Amino acid sequence: MPIRRATQDDLDAVCALAAEINRQHHQALPQVFSAAGDAEPERAFWAARLADKDGAVLLATDGMRALGFAAVQLQTPNLPFLDPRPIGKLNTLAVTADSQGQGVGSALLDAAESWLRQSGAAEMRLEVMAFNQRAQDFYARRGLTPFSSIMAKPLAAQTGEAS
Repeated sequence: MPIRRATQDDLDAVCALAAEINRQHHQALPQVFSAAGDAEPERAFWAARLADKDGAVLLATDGMRALGFAAVQLQTPNLPFLDPRPIGKLNTLAVTADSQGQGVGSALLDAAESWLRQSGAAEMRLEVMAFNQRAQDFYARRGLTPFSSIMAKPLAAQTGEAS
């Protein structure tokens, strides 16, 4: 399956795939992920990712339609206590529901690793939500291991609690 760097001409396809993954995340964590709404902020966000000189959106197609994408970015930590080596971030990996289990995600992950390696990244990192066991299992099979944990606690006033 062809995988190439997405362009502004692919914005509609990228936004459709991003909306699909956002629906899944909203269903699991509606207090964190917004419901579908105004599409313009989403379009602006993905248009900026497509133009990012330190990143890429890699698009998998079957020659006719988009099957998935991987959004990657090269970052260098700017904190005095961290080694300033370039880190490759896999920000998003999305595959259409009907293409899952057919190697699209693996091909995109390979392409992401290749792009990051060629861009000088020393390692690849990603964040996967705790509810997404399928993604965690996929990444573990591909050699990624836990690196850190992000923990959260709501601080908003609860029902019956004084604000």
